[in-house]
Amino acid sequence: MKLRLFLALTAISLHGAVLSQQIFDANFANISFPDASRTLRVGNGQAAGNIVTYSNVITIGSQPIDCIIRTVSITNGTFTLPGSAAAGTTAFDYGAATGTGMSGNENRFFSPTFNFSTGGGNCRFRFEFILGGSYNTTTNTGTPVILENVYVNTYDIDGNGGASSNQFNEFGGFAQAQLLTGTGSNISVSYNATTGLTRFASNTNTNITNITADATRIRVGYGNVSSFEIAVGSLGSGAAYFFLDLGIGPAWTATPTTQFAPALDLNTTTPGVNNSVFSCAGLEPLTTGTTNITTVSTVNVNEIVITFPSAEIADANDEVFIPNQASPTLDNILLGFTGSGSQSFSIGGVSYTVARSVTGGTRRLGVTRTTGTLTKAEAEAFLDALHYSNKSLAPTAGNRNFTVTIRENPYVSPATLYLVDVSCSTLPVRGLQLNAVFGQGEVTVQWTTEQEAETDFFEVERSTDLRTFTSLGKIQAAGTSLSRRNYQYRDRLQDAGAATRIHYRIRQVDMNGASVFSKTVTVNRKFLDLVSVRTNPFREQLVLELRFPATRSLSIQLLDQLGRPVRTTHTQMPGGNQQVLLSGLDQFPAGTYYLRLVDGEDVRLIPVTKGQ
Repeated sequence: MKLRLFLALTAISLHGAVLSQQIFDANFANISFPDASRTLRVGNGQAAGNIVTYSNVITIGSQPIDCIIRTVSITNGTFTLPGSAAAGTTAFDYGAATGTGMSGNENRFFSPTFNFSTGGGNCRFRFEFILGGSYNTTTNTGTPVILENVYVNTYDIDGNGGASSNQFNEFGGFAQAQLLTGTGSNISVSYNATTGLTRFASNTNTNITNITADATRIRVGYGNVSSFEIAVGSLGSGAAYFFLDLGIGPAWTATPTTQFAPALDLNTTTPGVNNSVFSCAGLEPLTTGTTNITTVSTVNVNEIVITFPSAEIADANDEVFIPNQASPTLDNILLGFTGSGSQSFSIGGVSYTVARSVTGGTRRLGVTRTTGTLTKAEAEAFLDALHYSNKSLAPTAGNRNFTVTIRENPYVSPATLYLVDVSCSTLPVRGLQLNAVFGQGEVTVQWTTEQEAETDFFEVERSTDLRTFTSLGKIQAAGTSLSRRNYQYRDRLQDAGAATRIHYRIRQVDMNGASVFSKTVTVNRKFLDLVSVRTNPFREQLVLELRFPATRSLSIQLLDQLGRPVRTTHTQMPGGNQQVLLSGLDQFPAGTYYLRLVDGEDVRLIPVTKGQ
């Protein structure tokens, strides 16, 4: 059989946060867990929280790879050796070839054996691949690596002959699954909404002695994997044995059916499937590029799931997802939630429902069609519409990591990462600061760098829809500099059409060809037409004239050259022509300042000058 080479990550650089895992191609070779390579780190592996490591599970090139196995949980059961177990073996990973009711085991398999109580139970494991020799006994972690092209066979999904003793395995994040279907298969496939994993369950309680028999075997394939979880269990009581073989495994005696999980790529313009953005207070898109859902077997998507650590949402409900820019206040998905709830909204005439829930330290958003299931086009439209925004006047710097998957029953796509690097002062790459100012029918894009090292040039890009960016021109960089440098580009808005919002970003290109994008800043031509500064330059006070058609809440900040707020005011502005006075400014030194105005989802900067 000709092997299908999975799509794999070729680069994992996320601008503000760099995933530094080294990548190794396992090429479907055996990954082995023999007794001799096992080291007990915390406990003996047979209780929740226990940790066991295996050394040199595979060597790729000259690099050995180790594996951490964490026992995440065990419910209603105990690790128990098979009858007639070989001397010196352990139920955590049974290493002998035979035992009561089973034959064909190999020492290199990971083979936990259990006895579950009345009503059945389960055990959940987490496998983590690390660089050989990198395990830290203080932190119980290692240096993570990514393995490309990995098969995991799981054997002997049958029963023990007792009532309802049907066994099951649950996996997630794989690209494909192979199993017999129809006549000759003992396995049914479903989705477990509680665990968020795909369940492969025996449809019979009969025991089959030969553990590698086709009828009780599945094989899942990962395009790239750093860690994965598996839940093994039984619906009834008694003995239950499980055998994981990481490798191609024996040849199938009958041709299996291959089922592909849906595939999601949040940024189709860069290698890999992840997307990252910089954000201060603008609207940052979840996706970049087109056709982000690249593989769906049918036309329906059951659910879009976004999870994120609660602790990372530092600004509570000032941090939001905006799914519909036509009604950004009404449809805000507030990310500071602490309990369950739901809300609905429409995009393009389709009603979507977002269900919120919290488990432990993780918040979850489950997006479904209010009635029926989403078509692929509707799921794509939702992902493309979603934008992150932070409405705090002083956003807390740091990363927000959102894991995004889609589910097409009973399969879930491999996880993708949407990383938002919140920073309102400097970018982590050589201190690049960016703003754009509209005036006299054109936009001046301004940026500064605190220092440069082997920088070749800057490319200014513009978009009117936050999806397609067009290059406007290139500005030569200083190359290498330890002092602040100022740059600007004047956009006379040719080909910009009548768009109200115009978005800009900078691509910084090094002399070795490496590049990084800045955050995206937005100019709202209509918004700025409603605001003017009467006293510029100013000395003791600033007077703003505002012309809003209706009442609205407005926040105004005066920022110094480093982007630090030195004066803040909040006001409820009635409609019509109004004035706002910022006084007591004579204490500040002369120089360039910026007015930062926040009006709902619109955040804009206006440069002003403090005179002597």
